[in-house]
Amino acid sequence: MENNKPWALISDVEDQGHLKEFIGILKQHFQIVCHKDLLQNPHLYCPKIQVIFVWFLPVPKPSLLSLLPSLKVVASGGAGVDHLDVPYITSLGVKVTNTPDVVSNATADMVMGLLLASARNIVKGHQVAVDPNTNHKSQCPLGVEVKANKCCPSVF
Repeated sequence: MENNKPWALISDVEDQGHLKEFIGILKQHFQIVCHKDLLQNPHLYCPKIQVIFVWFLPVPKPSLLSLLPSLKVVASGGAGVDHLDVPYITSLGVKVTNTPDVVSNATADMVMGLLLASARNIVKGHQVAVDPNTNHKSQCPLGVEVKANKCCPSVF
């Protein structure tokens, strides 16, 4: 069964690469080759690779893609594909995938957090609160209220 799994190229694990938990899932379905291992022994691995899972690395540049004659899919673990040369990759007959909307809710939450933090001076308030030289806590104003207004009542 192990030999029937397709071969997948990934970046290194953890250090600017895939999470260990993700690797466990990939190993259930693929023979995994790390980018550094491919670079050390390209003659062994290059003909076998059918999938590239892009996180930060490996960057699927033409110099890498030309070494992978069995490549079928470049799967990017992110919402966009701006970092990929999609016309070139697809000209090789290789499919390009990504994970649209995977971070939409997290991005919206971060925007709301930053909006509230900036409107209410949360960072400055924290600095005042933890500074041992602070004698008077009212040094940090409460900022401005975040609320709907008459021109845009449906914003919040």
